[in-house]
Amino acid sequence: MNDVLILKGDGLNSEIETKFAFEEVGLKTQLIDVGDLINRPSILQEFRVFVIPGGFSYADELGGGKILAKKLEKGLGRELLNFSKNTDNLLLGICNGFQVFLHLNLFELPVKSCLTYNSHFKFENRDVKLNSSKSSSSPWLTYLKDKDIKWVIRNGEGRFEVDSQINLDDYIAFKYSENINGSFSNIAGIHDISGRVLGLMPHPECNIFDFNSFKKDTGYFLFKGAQSFIRGELNG
Repeated sequence: MNDVLILKGDGLNSEIETKFAFEEVGLKTQLIDVGDLINRPSILQEFRVFVIPGGFSYADELGGGKILAKKLEKGLGRELLNFSKNTDNLLLGICNGFQVFLHLNLFELPVKSCLTYNSHFKFENRDVKLNSSKSSSSPWLTYLKDKDIKWVIRNGEGRFEVDSQINLDDYIAFKYSENINGSFSNIAGIHDISGRVLGLMPHPECNIFDFNSFKKDTGYFLFKGAQSFIRGELNG
């Protein structure tokens, strides 16, 4: 059995970097085209991790990730939902993938939410400082709680919005260290209540190495958390 399925095609464009990141921590990874997965949804059951990487699927027509989400919803039926409910599995949505996951309601938040245009209506392409949740039990965050995180963001629709003010502490994975785009509570990434389904706007796959020191950068440790979970090295 392979470990990680990463979607490609339909405008996604960060699959190579994401594949490299998972392979750096020792996980077997396969790139599968959106159409091939829809033609045979049962492929999902051959993997432990499902990933939608960053990109601009369908050129962000109708809103970031919306068309791809509808395509997956119709094409995969209950296969993706069943995969997400399996407590042995992990899911990761990065940037455009986060937008898709949110449209598919994979986080099952207690409030309606969306990722919409940055409050300044500008495309962000820069490194930003992040704070990871210290209380989260998500396997993705296992090795990040004592790290100083600085990851790149590349988006125009990265502002996390909710339709009512509510405490989301149990779902927050990452916050921006300052208000960069008007996101509710400075949210940069969330997970479902189990911690297994993670979505975030920053790109950890672009921060695997610190090329000044040639040491592992903090992005590496997000993927290391997945590896430890898959190999049964974490409790829960």
